[in-house]
Amino acid sequence: MAAKCACPDEADNKHDRFLDADQEPRRMLQPIEGYQKLALLTLEKSVESIVFCCPDIVRRAFIAMSNCENPADGLDQNESAAIFLYTMEWEPIEECLYYALNKTLRTENRQRLKSWYSYWKLILSALQKLPSQKPTIWRGVTLDLSQQYEIGKRYIRSHSYIDVEDEILLLPATQFEVISKLKLSIDLQIIHLKQVDPPFPLIELPIKNMTMSQTSHCKKDEGQPSCTYQNDKLEKLICSMIKDVDLEGQGLIDNDIPIVIKLAINDRKCLYLNLNTNKITDEGAQYLAEMLASNPSLSILQITGNQITDAGVHWIAQALRNNTKLTYLSLTNNKMTHKGVQSLAKALQANSPLHSLYIGGNPIGDTGAQYIAEVLSQTTVIKALQIGPCQIADNGMICLAEMLRRNDTLTTLYLDNNLLTDNGVKVIMDALCNNRRLKHNETLIELRVLQKSFTNQEQDQLRTMAITVTNRQIHFRAD
Repeated sequence: MAAKCACPDEADNKHDRFLDADQEPRRMLQPIEGYQKLALLTLEKSVESIVFCCPDIVRRAFIAMSNCENPADGLDQNESAAIFLYTMEWEPIEECLYYALNKTLRTENRQRLKSWYSYWKLILSALQKLPSQKPTIWRGVTLDLSQQYEIGKRYIRSHSYIDVEDEILLLPATQFEVISKLKLSIDLQIIHLKQVDPPFPLIELPIKNMTMSQTSHCKKDEGQPSCTYQNDKLEKLICSMIKDVDLEGQGLIDNDIPIVIKLAINDRKCLYLNLNTNKITDEGAQYLAEMLASNPSLSILQITGNQITDAGVHWIAQALRNNTKLTYLSLTNNKMTHKGVQSLAKALQANSPLHSLYIGGNPIGDTGAQYIAEVLSQTTVIKALQIGPCQIADNGMICLAEMLRRNDTLTTLYLDNNLLTDNGVKVIMDALCNNRRLKHNETLIELRVLQKSFTNQEQDQLRTMAITVTNRQIHFRAD
């Protein structure tokens, strides 16, 4: 938890990380353990496992190291740079180390912390060397949280920052007691907390006096399943397959994904992985993102019909920025909105090799259509796109129509069963039938714009367009 020392000179120096107190969990979380016996790595090595959520982290680590050549307080360069890196901010904020780490620390599933263990070990080893402080510290939020803090109640508090610009770092699992609450005005309340010692340790601190390893051989084995979870049936099924691994409809849960990664990706080097129609959530998506970030041989990934939200899509999109092998991704019929599409669009702009993207059956709306249209209007390798049904109305179709006037790489486009009015139908008809460039563009060979509202005249126009290019197929009538 980031907080500021009560210092007048810092009153006007605002950062977003000081204002996120409302994001803290409202329940006691499991202890943080399992990392403390790992070998101590250099900063560059310790951040390699978190590239999937912080794509620019390696470059930022280099900058941090360059600024910490003469560290104070008895820290070595790597330890000082680990703290420096934590306090750095860049855009987008979601890709900053402190943001991604704190978000992970606030989740109840401690398995998600495993990717952070090497960096976590390094920064906590550094913090152990710093003298503790006992100042008054301040933490702000633009909400009234007074009803959530009962006098005398104890709760977990964690995730903060370091002694730079009068920042104070409260170690994760720090516990507090509410002493008092004071309402100074309608929109200003002060909640007084006092740090207390928990009856049991909630965080295992690193073993002291460990030497730093210059190699990464001690990194966790990506994709290893938890020793407490087994699925013998799944293991036997995967072992019966060779290159293509089809696990559609097997009732897989998030805990199964590390097993899949270990056996199908790491051991078999499979090229095709079908995880359609299972019970995978954002946690499973994060495991998959870590796998994709390691750039395996996998070229086709299908995750249709699961329970992945924008958060899970964000993890996957981040991994795509550094992946050079995946060419086909299906996220059809999940729980993605326009926010997830925005993450995917950014990945496509980062020269992802992805050429087939299927996101139909997600409520992305007009805003999501706009994100897709913008990126496809630019240089992109996308050849096949499915965005229907996606609750796209007339405004979104206008953006897609404009994209069709500029794009000359699409070979397959599915716009089925969106929320078009007569005006929206006219927009797409104009883009399809009155656009000379598109009419004679031989790259677009399959188009699906299934809408019940097409008139006989419009159907005739579409048929005419279909025959202008050999082998072009246009599907335009909804059953």
